[in-house]
Amino acid sequence: MALNHMKQKAVSIDKERRAAKGSIMSLVNLVRELWPNILVPLGFVLGCYLDRRNDSKLTAFRNKSLLYKRELKPGEETTWK
Repeated sequence: MALNHMKQKAVSIDKERRAAKGSIMSLVNLVRELWPNILVPLGFVLGCYLDRRNDSKLTAFRNKSLLYKRELKPGEETTWK
């Protein structure tokens, strides 16, 4: 009786291991097949984020005189009039 119970337990543990291994393999296959569908939108979102971050840095330089600003020498006139 105890031997039969141990066999059943061993069989159930083996089935659980196979099910876990099968789910991991199916996950690996899923990632292998769908990586472009993940990376392309991820790259687009990352690019939009970096573009907006760069634009926010450059808003201070909308007027180019701020970008090329320098101290004028004594007696020097401005170049624009």
